[in-house]
Amino acid sequence: MTFEIGQIFECEYPPEAADWCNENDAYIEEREAIESVRQFQIVAISELTQEEIEAKIQKQLTDAIQHVLDIKAQELNYDSCLSVCSYVDTGVLKFDDEGRAFRAWRSAVWAKGYEILAEVQAGEREMPTEDELLALLPELVISYS
Repeated sequence: MTFEIGQIFECEYPPEAADWCNENDAYIEEREAIESVRQFQIVAISELTQEEIEAKIQKQLTDAIQHVLDIKAQELNYDSCLSVCSYVDTGVLKFDDEGRAFRAWRSAVWAKGYEILAEVQAGEREMPTEDELLALLPELVISYS
C-alpha cells in the first residue's frame, strides 16, 4: 500500500502508515468524525520558524549549562547549583569559601554560555555537544581560607 500527505483513513489506519510517517516527516492526526466514523489523516510535520529554531537552541544550551552547574555542585556534595550558592556568610569557612567561589563561577559560566549562544544563533559556530561545552566554560576555582 502506498501512502501520501493528506491521505485519509476511516475507522482506523494501518500500522504501516505510522511507519511511513516516521520515515517521511509526517504524523497521523485524528480528524472530526463524519457520521460517527472516525477519520485519520496523514499530515506533514511543518518546518520550524526561525523563532522556534532559536528558542530550541537556547533551551538546549541553557539546559546543558544548568546541568553542568548542578553536576559540579553535586561533586561538592550539594544537591544543586542554587544550594551551593546559598552558602555564603554562614560562619563556616568551608561553606563560605565554596559558596562565594561557586557564585562567582556560576556568573562567569552563564556569561560565557550566552556568548556561545549568540555565536550559535548567528551561525558562527555549531551547537556544541555537552562535552565540547564543558571544555569552553571557565573552570571552578575554590580558594579555601
